[in-house]
Amino acid sequence: GGWLYTTIGYYSVCDFGMIIQALHLLGALVYLFLARNGKKSLKGDELDGNDLIRSVIYRFQAASVISKYSQDVANGTEHAMSSESQGLSDAAIKAKSDRVLNHSLGEMYRHFFLQKSDDVVCMEELLNSIESTQATGVNASLTSKRPTAMAIGKHKLSKLVLFLVKSKGQGRLTEREFVSFWGPRIYLSIYESSQEAKSVNVIWPYMRAVVATQAIAALCIGIFLSTALLSYTQLFPERCDAATVGLLLGIGEGAGVLVIFAKSYLSGRKYKESTNNLLLGILKAIVARPLNVPFVLFVASLCSMLFSVDNFIVAVTFQMIYSAVNDLAVSLMNELIGTSIPSEKFKYYQGIGQWLRRLGNMVTAILGPIFFGIDERLPFLFFGAIVFVWAVMLWFLMYMHADRIQQSIAYTSSESDEKDEGENKSCIAESVVEPFVPFLETSSTPWHVLEQRYYSLNKDRLEEELNSLKKTSVDISLMEHRIRRIAAALEVEKDQRRALEDRMYAKVSTTESEGTNGASNLEEVI
Repeated sequence: GGWLYTTIGYYSVCDFGMIIQALHLLGALVYLFLARNGKKSLKGDELDGNDLIRSVIYRFQAASVISKYSQDVANGTEHAMSSESQGLSDAAIKAKSDRVLNHSLGEMYRHFFLQKSDDVVCMEELLNSIESTQATGVNASLTSKRPTAMAIGKHKLSKLVLFLVKSKGQGRLTEREFVSFWGPRIYLSIYESSQEAKSVNVIWPYMRAVVATQAIAALCIGIFLSTALLSYTQLFPERCDAATVGLLLGIGEGAGVLVIFAKSYLSGRKYKESTNNLLLGILKAIVARPLNVPFVLFVASLCSMLFSVDNFIVAVTFQMIYSAVNDLAVSLMNELIGTSIPSEKFKYYQGIGQWLRRLGNMVTAILGPIFFGIDERLPFLFFGAIVFVWAVMLWFLMYMHADRIQQSIAYTSSESDEKDEGENKSCIAESVVEPFVPFLETSSTPWHVLEQRYYSLNKDRLEEELNSLKKTSVDISLMEHRIRRIAAALEVEKDQRRALEDRMYAKVSTTESEGTNGASNLEEVI
């Protein structure tokens, strides 16, 4: 851009920008096209070996889940309120993105429900097929475990299961209804234990500050993009023109590319065991999550403020350093958001973060030249100071969170380790070292793993504190299903009550007839 402005003129920069924006729009259209085609359902010939194995596993698991669910329905009110497992809403989100699971259930639906027009008959055939494959099992029967005279028939059970599966309640059962009903239950039955052990379903308070940091960090890069050219050409007119400034900014961005590659290489190396060297542990904690985010913000803010020094070499040096760490800061924030926020919430918070980032760029684009007109150093000092103060606040929020994690998790158990810890406490009590103490464990254990341990140890309390709105809100679809589940259970109980009444009436009738016959025989004897 600077070279075009110097050699050709202003309008060449405008034309070049229009070409770049046209390429951006073309790339967005290509992305939308690929994303739309990528969401199409799988076909049988598109499954590789691993997908085929997973599809078979899902088919067997589907038979087990449908069998158990039908058994619960046949038992009436015994499990009407407790049959649904916790986490079904989260499992529904994850099951929706499992294309192999959706393909397996779709094949099952097409095999049983597209052959005949009566859904009840189709459901009865499905239940009979499952029962025949489980005939050798101990609990193979899908009917009630109560006496045969009180058990509901297979046809009535098929009606009740179909009533629960059909969300609309009218018309034929669709493939979408079939897959959306059984998919979450099958997914939860397979991955329930691993999800409970590893997944974190809350938004940590400090993570909202990390999302907001996208806008704060954008203040520095925005001020460089909007005002660096003005600063170079006015403070050092004899040494800089537009082409030279463009070259300097381009070299800085190239350095940023090298830093990103170096970070990717270092992050690919495995965590090593923690060391007894306190200084080395602090350095490792600084470059690890989450401290690397506020640390990079400190570097960026200091570079922004020191760029205002009235010396060409100093200004170029700190501009290069800032350009090198700017993209690194964005990458580290995205990495922290992606690992510490639940996967189903990542899209929302990442979108908010990018929106805030553009908002920060807009603010500096407007205010940067205005502040530069007041004083040539004001925009770099002002916005750099804002980022520095925010980095201190972010560090404090992370420190409080890490301190709670450290107090909750027992890292050492042996007596010798406790003695070493006691000796170290006398050394790390100094104010300079104290801010790093809760983060020392991140030098050997990834940050998100520590958060998972902390969550698993305090799950109920954290859910109550951080998901209070979610707990008090009513899941309408789940509530509707529970109402339908109770209605089906009452229908079963009604049939069983009628069967019991018929049995009692038959017993009483038999007793009365036997008594009448006995009385008549007695009269004959007399």
